[in-house]
Amino acid sequence: MVSGSNDKKVRVYAVPSFQLVRVLEGHTGLVLSVALEGDRIVSGSSDKTVRVWDARSGDALHVLQGHSNLVNSVSLLGSEIVSGSGSIFGTADYSVRIWDAETGASTRVLLGTEAVRPIEDVLGGPATTAAEEEALKAALANGDP
Repeated sequence: MVSGSNDKKVRVYAVPSFQLVRVLEGHTGLVLSVALEGDRIVSGSSDKTVRVWDARSGDALHVLQGHSNLVNSVSLLGSEIVSGSGSIFGTADYSVRIWDAETGASTRVLLGTEAVRPIEDVLGGPATTAAEEEALKAALANGDP
């Protein structure tokens, strides 16, 4: 299990004992979001960076730069890292960035100013029956599509 903190650190805990295993240091701002998948930890910070860590050794693998505002959301999706930026304060960076988890390379940037399409358009049409609506809700809850 991992947690981020206002003291700019990421903490790694053993489960189920919840004993502190290690403290990861490197961010220069508050750690606002963390994610753990397999042997990889990702953290997002008010220092505008995403850091990638080896969960076993605690080594820093990459410092991902590109956001112009705090990084308030990170997630790991297999070989990709997704980070989101945005705040009601400061610069207007409302971007979502996708990174290659192995290399740290930026692979895509989605700007908050891009046109938003209704989910029905993405799925190929509106849910017209109660069963279709329930299927749509279940798909969204599972992270599909």
